[in-house]
Amino acid sequence: MKNKNIEPLATDLATIGERMAVIRNEAGHTVRSLANVASVDKFTVTRIEHGRNWPRLDVLQRMLSACGYRLLISKNSLEDEK
Repeated sequence: MKNKNIEPLATDLATIGERMAVIRNEAGHTVRSLANVASVDKFTVTRIEHGRNWPRLDVLQRMLSACGYRLLISKNSLEDEK
């Protein structure tokens, strides 16, 4: 499976969940199939996608990897955002 780079995921909980749902659907996964492949509880996937839980980085990495993406973390200073 080829890893893909994507634009920044998000900075708020609802947007992270919405983006993760789009990625999951584009990869052809159901909540259950993603949960199985990523070794995550299906309720965790649902809570993340509905903006009720901040995903731990290891969980987010497994979910993204199962969809053919990789998680990249970069450092930007607050001054860069002005």
